[in-house]
Amino acid sequence: MKRVIAAFWLILLAISTASAIESPHISNMSCSGTMGCHTIALIDGVYVATLVDAYGVNNLCIKCHNPLTMVRGFSARDIANPFGSTDTGLFPSEQFQSSHNWAGPVHMPAAGAQISTDPAIIALRPTKAGVLGCTSCHNHHSFTGDLLLRRPGDTLCLDCHRQRNQRDVQSGTHPVNFNYTSATSKVKLTPAKFFEEPVNANPANPTSAMLLPGGKLVCTTCHSPHYADSNARTFDNASSSTFGLLSSSRGRLLRTDVRGGSADEVNICTNCHAGKRAHNGKGQNIQCADCHAAHVDPLDGTAPNVWLVRRYMNPQTTNVRVVNQYKDAGSNWAGPDGVCVACHAIPAPGGNYPPEHASTDPNVCRSCHIHDSADGSFAAGCNSCHGNPPQTNAAGPSGYASSGSYNYATSGVFKDESLTPHLAHTSRGLTCAACHSGNQHASGDFQQVFRTPSGTATYYGAAPSYDPAGPGSCLTNYCHSNGAPSSLPPVYKTATWALGNNSIVGTPEECSDCHDAAPDTNAHTGHLSRGYSCTVCHAATAASNSSIKDASKHVNGIKEMAFIGAALGTEIDVSDTCTTSYCHSNGRGVYSSPNWTMKATGACGTCHATAPGLGSQLIASGAHFAHFSTSSAAYGPMLTTQNSTGCQACHNVSSANHVNQSIDLNGSLGYLGNGTGTCTPCHPTQVNWSTGAVTCESCHTGTVSVINEVPAPNKSLAATAGHGAPALGKGCTACHERNARHINGGSRLQAQLSGSLNADCRYCHDNASEVVTEGFRNMSTHFLTKGGSQAMACAKCHDPHGSTNLHMIKTLINGQAIVFNDAVNGLVNTTTNQGLCQVCHTQTAHYRAGVPETSHPTTNCLSCHDHRAAGGAFKPAGTCDACHGYPPAPKATITPQLFGVMGSWSSARYEDYSGGGGAHLVAAHVSPNAKPSEGWSNCAICHSGGSTGDSGNHKMTMPLKGHIENVDLVVDKRFRFANSFIVYTGSQRVSAPAQNATGSCYNVSCHITKSRRWSIER
Repeated sequence: MKRVIAAFWLILLAISTASAIESPHISNMSCSGTMGCHTIALIDGVYVATLVDAYGVNNLCIKCHNPLTMVRGFSARDIANPFGSTDTGLFPSEQFQSSHNWAGPVHMPAAGAQISTDPAIIALRPTKAGVLGCTSCHNHHSFTGDLLLRRPGDTLCLDCHRQRNQRDVQSGTHPVNFNYTSATSKVKLTPAKFFEEPVNANPANPTSAMLLPGGKLVCTTCHSPHYADSNARTFDNASSSTFGLLSSSRGRLLRTDVRGGSADEVNICTNCHAGKRAHNGKGQNIQCADCHAAHVDPLDGTAPNVWLVRRYMNPQTTNVRVVNQYKDAGSNWAGPDGVCVACHAIPAPGGNYPPEHASTDPNVCRSCHIHDSADGSFAAGCNSCHGNPPQTNAAGPSGYASSGSYNYATSGVFKDESLTPHLAHTSRGLTCAACHSGNQHASGDFQQVFRTPSGTATYYGAAPSYDPAGPGSCLTNYCHSNGAPSSLPPVYKTATWALGNNSIVGTPEECSDCHDAAPDTNAHTGHLSRGYSCTVCHAATAASNSSIKDASKHVNGIKEMAFIGAALGTEIDVSDTCTTSYCHSNGRGVYSSPNWTMKATGACGTCHATAPGLGSQLIASGAHFAHFSTSSAAYGPMLTTQNSTGCQACHNVSSANHVNQSIDLNGSLGYLGNGTGTCTPCHPTQVNWSTGAVTCESCHTGTVSVINEVPAPNKSLAATAGHGAPALGKGCTACHERNARHINGGSRLQAQLSGSLNADCRYCHDNASEVVTEGFRNMSTHFLTKGGSQAMACAKCHDPHGSTNLHMIKTLINGQAIVFNDAVNGLVNTTTNQGLCQVCHTQTAHYRAGVPETSHPTTNCLSCHDHRAAGGAFKPAGTCDACHGYPPAPKATITPQLFGVMGSWSSARYEDYSGGGGAHLVAAHVSPNAKPSEGWSNCAICHSGGSTGDSGNHKMTMPLKGHIENVDLVVDKRFRFANSFIVYTGSQRVSAPAQNATGSCYNVSCHITKSRRWSIER
């Protein structure tokens, strides 16, 4: 027992002695136990200190150095495993690959890695096992430095990766271990090609900066052994790793981005290399690392490619092979496996590509395709010799060609390039080949124009040529032609080259210099003369009638049709026929199909009906027919159908108002776009275009219509004082034909009223069912000459449409104003002597126009002059029995009384009011043989004081029953006893509704005493 204990203490003493020489890397750690690395084991009776898991993915170091226990922790996901040399037990998607592999093989040609030359490292257990371990780089028994590195700085990297400790780029690995800014450095020798200090791709992130320890470019300039995810956007430190802020990577352990986020952003190469741009001439975004790599040494016995060119290109698409071309620049530029053709074929000469494309000489390639091109690496640059295009009067990148012995300025055909139109052509999208196809490039011949004519200049059979004499001229060239109009031959213009800059493009004559600003070909004239801009049909090409909008759609051999405005939606086919074009429609979705080369197909009247005189049928939409029609049933203004004058009566037929997606009318008309409104002067009241004919009143009442400068007769009174008055209720169409032509003054009455005007009046006035008032039926008409027939028209005095006078009497007859508001007193005007019954009379005995009436009554004319008088209106009755019996007969007598026969009062008849007959049928009063022709002789003894002439006592007012008070009793003085005494007493001569009564004679010689009452009725 004592011997075992003694041996244990000897082991501890040995360990203690060793610790004194090589202490643990943390001072408070013990060799064994919870905080130790070793395990004490009794082996064959001897205590031995052993190590467990000295290497491997989860080796002894990782048990402490993991994120759960230490700030600087690591886990299996952090192992950089770009070559798949280590089984981490993780899926690829779980790996971050941000730290140097601590379990990979010590010999890894792909990484340029070999076994260390350091004896201490060689003696390590991992090294003996052929793998790396944490202790391969870190000395766990050393207190030297915070990181316990076995060697200072990058010497540790260059120990294992010593094959890549090179200064020659052609060795297949990027030069390292040299002073970046020393006097012999390329940074100093060629400053334009390098940045004086590396540029940080993300200045806000110090961990993405490229380091120069001691001013040297070394491994750690680009790489970092731990927490490096090759992403300039993340902070490369332990905290980012612990909190999962690093991004997953390919295990390159770079401080910054291999590729920039875009073609113009900094990548790991352009951090230092100035003037290099992505291969991005056509947006392909091929960056430095797609073609180059920092290490291309294959370590397979073959030589690496020159200039660190990859064996396999690494674009975003599939990798493509470039064979080992060590120091063979020619093969790198051409051939089946050259650098350029690894990704794309070299375009054959011709078209946009020069003859040099047939060469395999890399120097020829580099004459155009240079790495430092401002347009992107290897973007072709014509401006290496001359401008692209030449545009300044100097040799070089913006001017004329001067290369070796070839100098345009001394060629004898020189023209000042600042004044030639090279730029005008290329700015319009024309390539060099448009004019210089078939040329021998860089041959010293500076007049190689149209050597092999092709492309744009030859369109439509053009045979372009160039006359080098004098200023130089382009001839028979499609570019300078009228564009070869459809079905017509092209017309060419000669274009002068020298001094031609700004002579066409940008000038007011830009269009007319080639094809006229207003071409007269095909249907151009018809469109342009109406004011339609080129942009209506060529919107994609033309900006106006004198400028180009898009040069790529001009001089391209295509008649570019792009429609705007009213023409939007138009289609045109290969036969030059327009369809679905509002411009050639009826405005309501019905389209015509005009052909561009046949003007007649787009003539007026081919889009919508207009008028026969314009080559189409008569337009009949809405109220058009009513306005144009000249048929027997036409009732409108009959606008002309021979030309556009009829249209212009309503429409403002100007270019601006035609084909503008709106129905435009003359602004003065007042017509509204919604189809309603006034349309003066024809329709001063509101009308509706689509709801049929207008009313008669809309034209003939209020503000009347004026059609063709002729006002419509004003019939405003028809509804209140004419036949339309409520008592009569006759509308216009009671007499007038609704659809009859009338604006021209022709017949306009109903067919049954087509006779004489008086017959038209009698049509109703002789019909009791039409005229119920007896006093207005069976009317007679007046005479035109004394003794003549009843030939006067009713309309001579009456206006059937009403007036301000009674009974529709006109207010103007024979040029004289007539006022007739009183049927008793209004027939004769005693002031002007031009009253209703005077104004026409020039040969009558009474009531003559302008002559005062002195011997005939001036009131109650109609009492004797009845409108319905037999033999003619207003013809005097001629005898006393015209108004009452001769004499008036009583209706009641004491004894029966015979009258109305010869010898017994043959002309007597009942009076029209009770008591009026009285005692007239007494022989002593009136002889039974009395005749009306005897006049007043039988009446004067009692009614006119014996006077048989005209008497003021005979008022002649009809009807008698309504004027009983006019009956006068004036007894002849010869039969009175005394003039002072009353001769008739007890009477009440009053009209209804008062009660009339007869009286008795008194104080007359006929009756000595008071007589009986005159009538037994009253």
